[in-house]
Amino acid sequence: MGVRLGCLSDSPWWPPPPLLLLLLFCTVPFCSGRPFGIPTPSVNVAVVFSGSAYQTEIKGRLSRENFMDLPLEVNPITVLVNNTNPRALLTRICDTLSTNRVHGVVFEDNVGSEAVAQILDFISTQTAVPIVGISGGSAVVLPYKDLCDVSSTGRRRQGISCCAAEADICRRKEPWPKGEGSNFLQLGSSIEQQINGMFKVMEEYNWDSFVVITSLYPGYETYVDYIKSFTDTSYFIWDLQDVLTFDMSADGMNDIRARRLLQQIDAQVLLVYCSHEEAQYLFTMAAESGLVGPGYIWIIPSLAVGNPDILPPESFPVGLISIITDRWRMSLRKRVRDGVAIVVKGVQSFKKERGFIPEGQSDCHNPVKPTATNDTLFRTERSPISPRDCEVIVSGAFITSAGVAGEVREQRHRPKYHRMHMLNVTWEHNDFSFNSNGYLVNPAMIIITLDRERQWDKVGTYEMGILQMRYPVWPRYGSYMEPVSDYRHLTVATLEERPFVIVEAVDPVTGTCVSNTVPCRRQSNRTEA
Repeated sequence: MGVRLGCLSDSPWWPPPPLLLLLLFCTVPFCSGRPFGIPTPSVNVAVVFSGSAYQTEIKGRLSRENFMDLPLEVNPITVLVNNTNPRALLTRICDTLSTNRVHGVVFEDNVGSEAVAQILDFISTQTAVPIVGISGGSAVVLPYKDLCDVSSTGRRRQGISCCAAEADICRRKEPWPKGEGSNFLQLGSSIEQQINGMFKVMEEYNWDSFVVITSLYPGYETYVDYIKSFTDTSYFIWDLQDVLTFDMSADGMNDIRARRLLQQIDAQVLLVYCSHEEAQYLFTMAAESGLVGPGYIWIIPSLAVGNPDILPPESFPVGLISIITDRWRMSLRKRVRDGVAIVVKGVQSFKKERGFIPEGQSDCHNPVKPTATNDTLFRTERSPISPRDCEVIVSGAFITSAGVAGEVREQRHRPKYHRMHMLNVTWEHNDFSFNSNGYLVNPAMIIITLDRERQWDKVGTYEMGILQMRYPVWPRYGSYMEPVSDYRHLTVATLEERPFVIVEAVDPVTGTCVSNTVPCRRQSNRTEA
């Protein structure tokens, strides 16, 4: 039977008695799942793909249904950027923020240059939007610099910032400072973490004697200092033969000096710190100096590798070793889900503490002024300013212990803001714990080497201080590039009685082979049933 409009108010049951309303309310089942439950604000996450290679792969793939298992509802906003130049990148991201109130940005690219990370750090600083760099250049941890690099003569290198505390010049090294209150997180590894992995590989194969070669790329001094500190405090006896630093740009005078320095090298293991472009120049000079071949072991950081998904330059020698994060071979879908989960878990932590979901940010032109009580996702706690947080930018050329000689252009305090809600995130049994500098505390890394087909090949893993190698990384190629069997690397036999080989346990204190033994693999002759 239909009900004529206007007749409900004439019914004796209208308005309904309270008992009837209570009965109806108790008989209606509660709805707890999406989308029928009590509506909650969704988390707006902009997923940016920078590079033309993503145009056909990503189109139409991201939707709310892809993230239904996350604790909060996600509204993914897919952003494609064809051009990776700074202007196009800034314009595209700012347009996205002005159109949508975004809680976080997940950034994926295939550039491999740290310049992308610097742009994203700037955007995050201006807008207070959390940005998670999951791969490519966005995940390259910003190089380190010496804030107080003063030589023994008191001469100051041009363009380096120095910190003055009380009346003295402090000498300390810190990470390249991200913007004040920056919310930029990177799923990458720092150069120190990579050095730890490099030395684990060298220790595995008893490569105790080596040379360090660096360019003038920012952070090279910290690279050298960390290696010296590592070798001085290690139980393993290392022999750092020499440290060579020179300009790695193509130039007539640079070529002569580079060849002269490289020809003085006697070591077979060479640790390198430089950019991807500088590495091409270095290996060209090394080949001309006779330092490329089966008798030499080159180890470079991920910064010099560039994009491992494309063919390396022709100058890169076969057998080249590097260490990068394990996200290289991870599927794009997995990388994106991890990045979105970090943002969502941070919002969930904020909601648990404050009782509501903060509003997203939407303006690049009006920088957010962080305070101790605002409702941005990260900036909810502020550390007091101390003299060690000061930064003095000077234009003079000389610094003495009595002060700064030259005109002081600017002095500013850099208060520290703690990324409380996204520092410790666990997702699908993965630990995404970030330190105060915005990169992973315990990144999982892999060891790669350049094979005969000039492809990067995974040969080992390094995680939580534990190295696991799939097979010997060297020597794997003979003088004529003939591959050596991975299953019969070394055979030892005697003509007399058994046992042919005496296997000794490792030193219980150091965990390494004792001095009169050689590393070997213990194999079992029994067959699994």
